[in-house]
Amino acid sequence: MENKVIGYYVLWRVPELRARYDALAELGQECGIPAAYVPTSPKRRGAWEQATNLGRNFKVEPPLELVENIKRRYGVGPSVRLETVIVSKSSPLLIRHIVRRVTIPVKDDLTFSASKLAEKQLDQQTVCIMEFDCFTEAMRSTGYQELHDFEGWVNGNLREIVQDLHAAVDTAMNVESGPKVRDGVRQFLLDNAGILQTAGGAYFLPYTPDLYGQLKTMKCYLEACADYVASRFEDGRPADRPSFVIIPLVQTDEALDTLLDIAASAEAQMGQNVDDLINELSPLFSGSRSQTVANNIRARVNERYVNLQEHVNRYKLALNDSLPRLDALLDKARQLIDQAMAVDTYRAPRKTVAGDVVEVAEVTKRGQRLLSEVEIAPVGTVKASRELEED
Repeated sequence: MENKVIGYYVLWRVPELRARYDALAELGQECGIPAAYVPTSPKRRGAWEQATNLGRNFKVEPPLELVENIKRRYGVGPSVRLETVIVSKSSPLLIRHIVRRVTIPVKDDLTFSASKLAEKQLDQQTVCIMEFDCFTEAMRSTGYQELHDFEGWVNGNLREIVQDLHAAVDTAMNVESGPKVRDGVRQFLLDNAGILQTAGGAYFLPYTPDLYGQLKTMKCYLEACADYVASRFEDGRPADRPSFVIIPLVQTDEALDTLLDIAASAEAQMGQNVDDLINELSPLFSGSRSQTVANNIRARVNERYVNLQEHVNRYKLALNDSLPRLDALLDKARQLIDQAMAVDTYRAPRKTVAGDVVEVAEVTKRGQRLLSEVEIAPVGTVKASRELEED
């Protein structure tokens, strides 16, 4: 007689990739992966803004002749950096300049300390103009205007830098390097009641009739990602490969200790999930959220509760364990959720009215409604009070 499958251990890894988002979407469809677990391209505006931000320490190697001239004049060598300067950050046209700065280190006259150096700017110039059309969500045809560096500090490598910016923008908009693929796999495991075992880093997923088929589709998807591994041998073969190993756990006498470990891990991790869910309700009882935000919290918490209850039931069936501690926590969470559904919250007003303002928060008996009153008491006048409407 075949032993009963209790669940599956999954060991997986995803190395650095270089895969276009449309290629990943095609792989996901071919393998039958739900779209929610496959990375999608970021918003193009955000990708452009990220890729064109050089930071404040993008150093450039200047021509040796200019370096020697500065050394003869100041006694120290110069530092040449490129920085991104935001000229326009509002629709319809985003504009950024790449500015070249030349500085030399000097003693800080304010500290009189030879160990602390400040920077003296010798020269700066805009050497590249970048534009992004918010309506078409693309770089304009003149989106990269390479200018001439009149002093000659970056003329030798400016074109290469601009080409690198082109490539960086294309990568940010269209290419996934691995983190989003890993996030998708991790969410897939969690959505199937996966728990991370404290030893070894493997996920355990309790048995359901269709689970093995879903695991096989994820295995198909990840193994197909081998075509997009960034690290390659000289002959073009991938130097590393994604992996998704599925190990069934069957019910045997030898597996008893393993089942106890799984039950302990399930109680610990799901218990933490219940605690997090309960903590998310606290703003509703304190009245620190607006009605709209409070409704969103209620809906989100209720959905998480239903999913968590389903996962606990999966473990009960797979492990043949009643898991009483989790039941007690779920009961507590359900009670608080029901109370939160009945609480009508008012957020304290942000702005005061003319005069000396005193806020008074009072929970009334009418559905535990949180009221905020403002007492308006201009100096030398009779006090007046009125209830504020929610802002």
